[in-house]
Amino acid sequence: MQILKGLFGRIDGPLLHGMLAGCAIMVISSLGLFYLWHSAREAQLDAVRTELKQLASVAATLVDGDRHRLLKSQAQAGSPDHLALLAPLVKFHRATSDLIYVYTAILDENRVYYVVGTDYLYHVEGDSEAPDPIMAPHDTLDPTLRRALERHEIAVDQEPVKEAVRSYMSAYAPFYDSQGRFVGVTGVDMWVRDFDARVGALRRAGIGAFAAVALLSVLAGFVVFRLSRTASRARRRDRIIQARLADAKQQAEIHAQRAEAASRAKSDFLAMMSHEIRTPMNGVLGFANLLLETPLNAEQREFAQTVQHSGDALLTIINDVLDYSKIEAGRMTVEQIEFNLRSVCDEVRTILQAAVAKRGLVMSLAYDATLPQFIKGDPVRLRQVLLNLASNAVKFTERGTVAIEVSRLDGAQVKISVTDSGIGIAAEQLDRLFRRFTQADSSTTRRYGGTGLGLAISKTLVELMGGTIGAQSHQGTGSTFWITLPLIAAQQAQTDAKAAPPPAAVPTLMDVAAEPVAAPPTLGATPPLLGAAPLLGAALPGAGRVLLVEDNFVNERVAVYMLTKLGHQVDVAKHGREAIDMLGKADYDLVLMDCQMPEMDGFEATRVIRDRSSAVIDHEIPVIAMTANAFPEDRARALACGMNDFLAKPVDRSVLASMLDKWMKPASQTAARAAVG
Repeated sequence: MQILKGLFGRIDGPLLHGMLAGCAIMVISSLGLFYLWHSAREAQLDAVRTELKQLASVAATLVDGDRHRLLKSQAQAGSPDHLALLAPLVKFHRATSDLIYVYTAILDENRVYYVVGTDYLYHVEGDSEAPDPIMAPHDTLDPTLRRALERHEIAVDQEPVKEAVRSYMSAYAPFYDSQGRFVGVTGVDMWVRDFDARVGALRRAGIGAFAAVALLSVLAGFVVFRLSRTASRARRRDRIIQARLADAKQQAEIHAQRAEAASRAKSDFLAMMSHEIRTPMNGVLGFANLLLETPLNAEQREFAQTVQHSGDALLTIINDVLDYSKIEAGRMTVEQIEFNLRSVCDEVRTILQAAVAKRGLVMSLAYDATLPQFIKGDPVRLRQVLLNLASNAVKFTERGTVAIEVSRLDGAQVKISVTDSGIGIAAEQLDRLFRRFTQADSSTTRRYGGTGLGLAISKTLVELMGGTIGAQSHQGTGSTFWITLPLIAAQQAQTDAKAAPPPAAVPTLMDVAAEPVAAPPTLGATPPLLGAAPLLGAALPGAGRVLLVEDNFVNERVAVYMLTKLGHQVDVAKHGREAIDMLGKADYDLVLMDCQMPEMDGFEATRVIRDRSSAVIDHEIPVIAMTANAFPEDRARALACGMNDFLAKPVDRSVLASMLDKWMKPASQTAARAAVG
């Protein structure tokens, strides 16, 4: 005790104050360093969480919910549905740095299943993990994934997941099908190597500062100086880091806004082009169909049918050109329906018959008689591909033949070849054929025309259908383009085979020889379009009364002719406001509503019809959209405003009849109401 008193007695006031100040500074500085380290770490984590949420949300928009529901077993790995779902996710994965995986997960009977993952097709550098099988059950204890699946909301890890080989964080975002029903979540796993490096640097700086404070706290002034300088440097480093993060976030937001604006502009342009092209196409195809129902001689009927087939093919091509953005975004889809492959080939020959005759060529079709009559696939996309190949063959052939051959390949595939005797392609130019906006020889553009886009689109469509495409050629002697597709016999083919007797032998080779085409007779002035009066007479017994809301004169005439031939009484309104007035004065059984009209469009008119406070007599009357706006979002908008169904122009009369049968009130109710009225 005496010794301690002696020691403290020798410590004068300034030294004691310095020691106390040093201790106080050491304590305060230690707390400050810990706070700075914790704040910087949380800021880094917040930036990573925000980035992960944005990536997961973008990835979720790339998943087709309807197609995703089709994957139910591990045996579907590598199927067209599986690969079609993977394509946009893999493209997104390749374009985004630091991502390890992009995948989807569902919750079925309280059990988590991983469905598709980009590691099936793509591995980032440093990832050696084997890919998980699709529809693999996973008893994960991850609360973040559970929360996203159970609450249908975006969720992100709060802390990095530490593993022996890597450290990562995950985020999940929900995706839905076309009906708006929840399907599952899209997950993204991202390495946090940069985060670990930055946090490690902060940690090392804090430890160093603490050691310096501890060692130099005896000298109060020096300790204060060092601590002040260390704190200042730490704050400056933190400001720099925060400024960089803020700048990066701002740049990301700017890029996102620009991309969103570009996407909106592109969508608006495509929607406008779709509407402007489909409107006159509705008149062309509608009146061609109506013309075929009038008395015609054989030559006139052939001409009208060719107009009809060519218009259908042109509409398909227009659709694909307008859907080019979907191909670019990896969102192009194909159907799996039953169809007659022979009929598709015959349609292509019919469409090209005039061009074949004009060039003096011979087009033949050889069809393997052992192939089933009906197969499963996408007839529209296949016809587009085959029409592209065959029309190219005709275009680049001055004389000789163009042959289409359909054969069975190894039992499980069908091969369709188009062979011509045209100009041919040099061997070194074959690899350029399927690139976009290119041709084998630039001089062909000037001589034969074309954008060089057809073969590139054909390649994309064939690959989406699970097939391959290729070409063989010798310059000056002709070319052969071929595609192979999975051969899946349709159920209809099996049913027909059991119900019908064996068909008689059918020639497998049919030639369309070039014949001179007579010039059409000189026609006088085109007669004016028939007025509405002859068509608006008494409807057939039991027929309905339809209100057609259409501002385009040609499309109005087409619809009036079709509806009258179907036995319905038709009244016409030029815009939505006029339709509301007419619905307030008379009873109708159904409304066919255009969407883009002056004064009041179809969406607003439908909302007024459904409004109980409006003057409309029947607020529950079926309203069918009949519009040239044919994108999925247009259909969704029409249904959202209260319309019952959707018809895209050009409208086929059989489709229109089916739609009327579906929504028209029973004839007994119509007759009773007419008697009362």
